[in-house]
Amino acid sequence: MALTALDEYLDRHGADLQDGFTRKYRSRAEMIEAPERPGCIVFEIERHRGILGTCYKPGVPMSSFITYWPRYAFDPGTKTLDHLGVIRKSEWTFGASADCEVGSLAFRFSKTGAGRVRVVEKGSNRSATASCLGEAESFAASIIGAWNMDRYAAEAADVLAPEQPQAYISAVRRELEAAAQRRLADYWELLFATECAPSK
Repeated sequence: MALTALDEYLDRHGADLQDGFTRKYRSRAEMIEAPERPGCIVFEIERHRGILGTCYKPGVPMSSFITYWPRYAFDPGTKTLDHLGVIRKSEWTFGASADCEVGSLAFRFSKTGAGRVRVVEKGSNRSATASCLGEAESFAASIIGAWNMDRYAAEAADVLAPEQPQAYISAVRRELEAAAQRRLADYWELLFATECAPSK
């Protein structure tokens, strides 16, 4: 009877609910035991949010995204639907968009003697001296360490469980640091490949 009331509510008000709510409820909803909401139907719906610059396009897989489960409670007595927020821990997946996020980084190298290399990141004009690729990669990661993470926090603010924001930002920073290191390594390999190329 309660489920029938919910179906009738969605049939009547589905057009007023955003983003295909009724369709997603009927294909993805998971019922939740919630003794704190007696008499209510409590359920979660699996959703996805693009992150690190990834936008959703129908039919196109997202490179980086958060899977989250917003929770709702329907009261068949009052015929009201409440959004309870995100309770279950969300899950994030990072892909190639992390490399796109650091695509503005550009590195320049110059030999300083004694087998050391001066590394300059052109955009920030930050520099360091390195004796090996590992030291240069640490420098690349430090550039990300100075970035403001507010934009990344904002794009996920409403799709994380209350205890997750700090862990999420730490994960984003690590992913961007790794992408910056990969980008620097590409420059580094090009430098030494050019130096080692046979003369013509």
